[in-house]
Amino acid sequence: MYFAYVSYVAIKDQTQFTFSFPIQDASELKVSVNGWPKVDGSDINFANGVITFTNQMLGGETVVIKRTTDISQRKVDFSDTALLTEAELDASVTQLFHAVQELNDRLTRIGG
Repeated sequence: MYFAYVSYVAIKDQTQFTFSFPIQDASELKVSVNGWPKVDGSDINFANGVITFTNQMLGGETVVIKRTTDISQRKVDFSDTALLTEAELDASVTQLFHAVQELNDRLTRIGG
């Protein structure tokens, strides 16, 4: 089972594909067709777990939708005198949780 990855084989004239995993930021969502990345706003649009392509599929293309959490920096940086809020704690833990799910997905796809 994948936590942040879904793959489809497109049907002729299909334009919509769904995903059910959560994202914290739009930049985390990556979509590709036959390995070629698609750009939000020009090739695709997404809302409420639905990816809509601006062009119809020919049929037989492999469409991959995945979440790629940015782990190059922390989502939240706490300070000693800061008042900890639920939202900040949730954002920090969710970033780590998503990164672990994505690592699991990659290892599962390569048979690890």
